[in-house]
Amino acid sequence: MSVNYAIGIGGTGAKAIESLVYLCSMGLGPSTLRVIFVDPDKSNGNLTRTRELISRYNELRAVLGEENIALGLFKTDIKIFTPDTWTIFERAGMTLRDFINYNLLDKKERDAVDILYTQNELDTPLDQGFRGHPAIGALVMAILNKNEAPWLEFWRDMKTTQTAGDFKAFFFGSIFGGTGAAGFPTLTKLVRDAEENQLTGEKRKAVVGGALVLPYFSFNPPTDSQSESAKMFVDISNFPVASKAALLYYFSKELGVDYYYLIGNSFSTNLGEFSIGSATQKNKADVIEMVSALAALDFYSQNFSDFNGANRYFIAQRNKEDLIHWEDLPVPSFGDKTEPASKYFIRRNIYFTTFMHAIQNYFHHEIINNNLKNINSLNWYKNNFEKKKVPLNTADFKDNLTKLQDFSKLFFNWLDEISLPEEVQLFKMNNIKHNWNSNGTAVSNLFSGFAESNHHYTKLIKEFNEQSISEDAKGSLQRLVNLAYKGSEKFSKYNYGLE
Repeated sequence: MSVNYAIGIGGTGAKAIESLVYLCSMGLGPSTLRVIFVDPDKSNGNLTRTRELISRYNELRAVLGEENIALGLFKTDIKIFTPDTWTIFERAGMTLRDFINYNLLDKKERDAVDILYTQNELDTPLDQGFRGHPAIGALVMAILNKNEAPWLEFWRDMKTTQTAGDFKAFFFGSIFGGTGAAGFPTLTKLVRDAEENQLTGEKRKAVVGGALVLPYFSFNPPTDSQSESAKMFVDISNFPVASKAALLYYFSKELGVDYYYLIGNSFSTNLGEFSIGSATQKNKADVIEMVSALAALDFYSQNFSDFNGANRYFIAQRNKEDLIHWEDLPVPSFGDKTEPASKYFIRRNIYFTTFMHAIQNYFHHEIINNNLKNINSLNWYKNNFEKKKVPLNTADFKDNLTKLQDFSKLFFNWLDEISLPEEVQLFKMNNIKHNWNSNGTAVSNLFSGFAESNHHYTKLIKEFNEQSISEDAKGSLQRLVNLAYKGSEKFSKYNYGLE
């Protein structure tokens, strides 16, 4: 079995992994995935949000049961390490001057450093990132301790891999900022050239892929006081020049990436207020991050047993400049290969989104808020819970159902954020936000590009009444999830013409 790693470098890397986790929850990910974050700004809001998402994902996966994982729900076993982030520096407040022991250098060495770095670059604390200065990050990231977590497991897994191409490492990073732009070329080359990566002859254990993310967002310029206090910060006016210079570098040098995925957007999403970093840097999700996650899934789906080491470059473009629709998304070669990959991708999205909508608007509401009073006469409850003496009122069950409800809120918030640009026409967010009582047909019309449906939510409840639950589903939550997902799948097939 392949060893799959996702390494998120900087804020964009963390955001891309957030999208990857949601795709894994739909059943689109590999069977296993190990995640490492790279960011000197350990309290970065983007990083914190993705960490918390993975924690919630793993909590739910642990209680769903194998029979529901087999349906595709939370299919991927996602592993993170302790610590899960390489923050690079040993202590807070480190500067480049501290890191290189500037005061211990001889005069010639100090003169060379003074030519390469400004006083601001030498003296700015780096625990909020490299602030758009990748030259700093490239220097400090080149010194990596393989014997410390989270890298310890990474190199150990590579060392124990014995087959060419069975170790798949995918890196996410922006090409235009500081941390991602510095870490992407530096870390990928370290992986390719590592002693642990070598087999006999010219064969390598690891194949390295990466999403090189070009500028796709903007933000308001800093105020005068912010500029004065920060001194060194990311300047969006430098994004095009930085991207051009980085691309020239990547393609003129022999770097460590085998599969390049070039991802960007011709329109940029404004993120609002400027932030140097830390907890206030909590950007909204973007469809480009989901496309980056799709690139990773394409990479993980490849069989690299006969890989010859030749670089490959992937680009994709949408059909219309002012529109992103389902057919524009570069869908990987996943699925069971019995249907087009694009159809498989949409189908998994529809099943999961309908299931989440049912959890949020029906099951949690009726079981927790209404205390079963409206459902105790329905067949799905009587046949699968009452007669089987499986209670839906225990504290553990209610706690786990609430955790699933909370995950649905995060999921729909993610959908809302990637749908904010009017050019993105994937989901009908007005219907997703409606509860079933205010709009009875909302659950039938969650996706753009499909004919309007007049199926009332009672049709979905009818499917729940007709479902038989897997006998392997023993616990209350496992049985409820099994019923809810199977009913949502059956309803979605005829509602969206997926038969």
